[in-house]
Amino acid sequence: VADRAYLALRIAAGDILSGDGEMPLILDEPFAMYDDVRLKETMRYLSGTGRQVILFTCTGREQQALKAAQ
Repeated sequence: VADRAYLALRIAAGDILSGDGEMPLILDEPFAMYDDVRLKETMRYLSGTGRQVILFTCTGREQQALKAAQ
């Protein structure tokens, strides 16, 4: 639960700081503790926001989850 709350906080802080402009969401290994179901749901959400997401990761899990979510 804490990892989801932290992601929501980061997204909200970015929205507040960007004001009316649209800033990309930059994430560095944020899903390391997510199980496959939560990862797939989160990738589905992020892909549906319409905003640019820059994701740094050392695994291919996120790419696989994104493909499975679409």
